[in-house]
Amino acid sequence: MISIETVIKTLLYAAVGAVLLVFNLWYLRSCFRVLTGTQRADIIAPFQIIGATDDDQLGRKLALLLQSRLAQIENEIEDAHALALSRGLKPNGTESCAKHLQ
Repeated sequence: MISIETVIKTLLYAAVGAVLLVFNLWYLRSCFRVLTGTQRADIIAPFQIIGATDDDQLGRKLALLLQSRLAQIENEIEDAHALALSRGLKPNGTESCAKHLQ
């Protein structure tokens, strides 16, 4: 008969193994992105405004505004791409998009 101690040890080892597996997959994925150059830079350094007041937060605020605007532009490009594909446009740019989007 299997003792309760054996069951607890087995469940504990399985839980620790699952956690280690998740961390290993995360680590390998990060290494792959760094080595292949597909890692996105989601951080924009604060700006230093020349000639402006000594407001330390101004550069940080501008960096956050730029980051949010870039995310918005990325979403707009993805939407336009999906619309172009749904209207039968070729993704390689061989046809003019202007005549199809009007």
